[in-house]
Amino acid sequence: MSRADQRARLAIACFLSMPTACTEVALESIPDPPPPPIDNHFRLSGAFCTQDPSAVEFPVKILFVVDVSDSMSVTDPPDPADANYTARGRAVIDVINALAGVPGVEIAIVTFQSSINDATAGFKPNMTPADVASLISAAANLASEAGQTNYEGALDAAFEVLSNDIALADEVTRARSKYTVIFLSDGLPNPVDPPANTPESILKLTEDIQALERERRLVELKMHTVYLSGLTPPQFQQEPITLLRDMADTGKGTFRNIANGEKINFLDIGFTSFRRVFALKNFSVINWNAHSKLEILELTDSDGDGLTDREEVVIGSDPTLRDSDGDGFNDLIEDRLRNAGFDPIDRSDADCAVTPSDDYNKRDDDGDGLLNCEERFVGTNQRLFDTDADGLADPLELRARLSPVDDDTFGDIDRDGVVNGFEVRDHTDALVDDRPDFRELRYRYSVKETEIRDSQVCYEFDVSNIHLAASTAPEGGEEGWNTIYAVFGQAPADSPTDFGDFRIGCVKARYLLADDSKLPANGRLELQEIDFKKPSSKDPNDAELFDPDRDCVIAP
Repeated sequence: MSRADQRARLAIACFLSMPTACTEVALESIPDPPPPPIDNHFRLSGAFCTQDPSAVEFPVKILFVVDVSDSMSVTDPPDPADANYTARGRAVIDVINALAGVPGVEIAIVTFQSSINDATAGFKPNMTPADVASLISAAANLASEAGQTNYEGALDAAFEVLSNDIALADEVTRARSKYTVIFLSDGLPNPVDPPANTPESILKLTEDIQALERERRLVELKMHTVYLSGLTPPQFQQEPITLLRDMADTGKGTFRNIANGEKINFLDIGFTSFRRVFALKNFSVINWNAHSKLEILELTDSDGDGLTDREEVVIGSDPTLRDSDGDGFNDLIEDRLRNAGFDPIDRSDADCAVTPSDDYNKRDDDGDGLLNCEERFVGTNQRLFDTDADGLADPLELRARLSPVDDDTFGDIDRDGVVNGFEVRDHTDALVDDRPDFRELRYRYSVKETEIRDSQVCYEFDVSNIHLAASTAPEGGEEGWNTIYAVFGQAPADSPTDFGDFRIGCVKARYLLADDSKLPANGRLELQEIDFKKPSSKDPNDAELFDPDRDCVIAP
């Protein structure tokens, strides 16, 4: 059969089979249409202001370390008009009176000769008349002169007084505390018993004292030194002047030489506190029920424990319970600590015992969302919302697989060109190069400063492209609810490493996948300044303490 005959027969067959089309090409199936797009997007806007610095404690601690050795009876003898007082004692009393009633000011006095005396038994407040009278009484004892000049013993005592006081303060208070040490003497250390009471040992002790500023994260610790030269012949003054000046340099303070007859005055030393305007440290929005995923069933975390529902199905935990086995550890932590013997469905593996007289383990003292017992095991601080002071709450960093105890916000683990801190804030994955999906995944922030009102800085914000999850209903509850926090951290404007004070605003929105509907229908909610609350407070009855069951704005 010729090629022409073949074509003719094909044409006849196609005609007879119409309306079905015929070609020489193999038939192909038509693909199913893609699923319709869903609208689970949400937008949160509002306003907040930083706190008034006058309502925040900025402690000022002043420690006088005063020589009362035998030579002082000549250098600074008792006042002829009142033998209970010396010029150095009156100088201390002038400071006590000048700062009487000033909030946050505390004073301590250590005297030294052969023996050492903590005259005030540590730092004492200077607020009430009784406080002031007690401190003045201690200053009057500076008239006692006897024994030798034990510099090293005095510095040891100063270190102990400072260390004990610092240990009593929480980390936030320490970071705002200013310590001033004033060391006064009329001569060289005596007796010198190498290696004790030598210039080298004395400067090492001074260095140890000043190092407390860095080691304990104080805002400032300075040691000032004062030399009372009195009637000491000039040829004998240079050696003590050199030592005391070196001590001041090491202590980051100032040195003063007070000659015979010159008034002793400590009031020109800066005792003012570091009370300054608070500025925004960080602002972030977190949907605890949605992870950084594109597909809605993959992003859903119904119980907000940090594991998606699909992950919980795989490991056997309950997607609707933060702590499936009820042992005090949430499922995320136990899953991450499997190599240490933990299991989210084994109640016997956690040491979070609670007794009738002690519920410490099951409390959340810093209000960051981690129980004290959990923080003890993961190494975070039970009293700090943000242990590493990087601006991100501890549980948010755990969820993102960043370190909550080491500031790694400026690293770039996934090498996608966006630092870790921005990825956590923007709701992308800090461990995965997800640049192709940034447009869909990233929260879009607008935060603007609007005014400074009575030392408070006020802001307006708008955050869009927040994704709602189709959460599973907990027992006795409703499906689809999402808990969304707006968290801002504030710190003194000139102290970015401050641990910060945080405030939480909360909204609850709902998304139902079955009919692609959400509440509110327009996908928008707003927070007012009054809606932002403290995550923790020393006063459990504080009206400003955040309560998620009471303070979340719920979609109508």
